[in-house]
Amino acid sequence: MKQKKKEGLGEMVVERNDKGEVLMPCCDCVTTYTVRRSGITNMYLSHKFTILQMMHVSGHKAQKTFMDYIKLSSEEIADEIASMSKKESDMW
Repeated sequence: MKQKKKEGLGEMVVERNDKGEVLMPCCDCVTTYTVRRSGITNMYLSHKFTILQMMHVSGHKAQKTFMDYIKLSSEEIADEIASMSKKESDMW
């Protein structure tokens, strides 16, 4: 989103193909924020840490903010729901 804003303000020049898609090396798309968010998301998906531990690492104070911060695909969310329902059915 920041890239689009900078492009609109003329602060950044972006090369595009015939379809309007941005032509940019992948390494230019990765920021420290991207790496940090991916790391925390991977910690969450590993199920090795508590949410409190991950919040401490990421610096989040509120659980809602933390849950909004991690980046899960629709498939990952579905897998989480399925594993939680399986755990509950195993208890009974």
